[in-house]
Amino acid sequence: MKADKPDELQEIALREVDRLDALVEEFLDAARPPRLDLLQVDLVDLVREVVRSFGTDPRYRGRVEVELEGEASLGLVSLDAGRVRQVLWNLLLNAAQHMPESGMIVITASRRVGTAELQIRDTGVGIPAEHLGRIFDPFFSTRSGGTGLGLANVERIVRAHGGSIAVYSKPGQGTAFLLSFPTGDGPARPVDSERTASRDSQHLEVLEVDG
Repeated sequence: MKADKPDELQEIALREVDRLDALVEEFLDAARPPRLDLLQVDLVDLVREVVRSFGTDPRYRGRVEVELEGEASLGLVSLDAGRVRQVLWNLLLNAAQHMPESGMIVITASRRVGTAELQIRDTGVGIPAEHLGRIFDPFFSTRSGGTGLGLANVERIVRAHGGSIAVYSKPGQGTAFLLSFPTGDGPARPVDSERTASRDSQHLEVLEVDG
């Protein structure tokens, strides 16, 4: 058997170090309350940044297509940009990991009085009804090798911003997450499950988590 080249071994070692660093950071995030560094940020600009970064990931480049629809800007919202990037990245990664082959993720930006909203909808395998109520539980995962902390941290970060999150899913028909962040220009409104379900009627099972 031909021995691996030193450069290849170094690359493997560096990837493993990065993976372990990310895993440790996930555990630390799950064990402590999120500390927010709030700035006035355009949520759509953050989405564009994360989508561009995700498009360079060699694991999903050319296999998972991500599209951004809806409002070109949601105005300035008081957010921790780093934490919200983490939320968006975790949701894109979760969607991509549940696509057996190729697929699409559509992010729709919208705004109502008091809230800025993002819907992240995928064409993956969907979530069984018996798992839907547990997907935000720390350490719950149905994926081999999964930590079960990605979605738990998503929910914690959204709630720390005073926002809310809902998930709509049906096996074989994909999953949609709807994030709602308060904008300060009126009373914050939680996710409207009836409005969203009627807009995207294929997603039948609903779980809501309000901040």
